Amino acid sequence: MSSPREKSVDVALEVTKQLLTISAALITALATLIKFFPNPNHFSLFLLSLAAFMFLGAIVSGIFVYGSAVDELRRENSFDIVRKKSIVLPAYAQWTFFIAGSLLMFLSMLVAFTQI
Repeated sequence: MSSPREKSVDVALEVTKQLLTISAALITALATLIKFFPNPNHFSLFLLSLAAFMFLGAIVSGIFVYGSAVDELRRENSFDIVRKKSIVLPAYAQWTFFIAGSLLMFLSMLVAFTQI
């Protein structure tokens, strides 16, 4: 039977993996989405490019979360690692990049389709 600490590490790493996958899929979707813009202006393309870089930042941060978790698990031999600064900071960065990328993607579509 898994302890609550083991489960918390499993959940944290699973969420990290899901954000990595979604970010990679959204970068691919952004490349495809450009074709459907009716009249893309420079500002909407700039926002879309910025969103892609934010999603790339989420991917890189997620890789750091995984690396830090593996390193802490190897060092500590316990599952009490979820609140370690070396894991929490990249996890916050991953969420921040992901949310910023999502907002920028939405804003770029709004600008492209409404011609603000």
